[in-house]
Amino acid sequence: MHYEKFYIEITVVFTKGGAMIPESFEWFGQTVAIDKVLDRKKVPPEYVGAYLTDVFICKIRGKVRKLYFEREESRWFVEARCNDEK
Repeated sequence: MHYEKFYIEITVVFTKGGAMIPESFEWFGQTVAIDKVLDRKKVPPEYVGAYLTDVFICKIRGKVRKLYFEREESRWFVEARCNDEK
């Protein structure tokens, strides 16, 4: 098993102070609301890469999930678990 970047479309709100807050994202044609942003850090992804990204640790449908933002590319992704074919 391995992980790959899975790029997503995301809706973001900017506060008056310039902070970026993700609100929802598209997942296979369905809009998924982000219940709450629990934390934000600048760290490398856990499984797919070694460069720094902005990781948003969020509560989504009762589960804690990580959403990553690549500043250089201005793109959002999640780390998707993939089965290795044998």
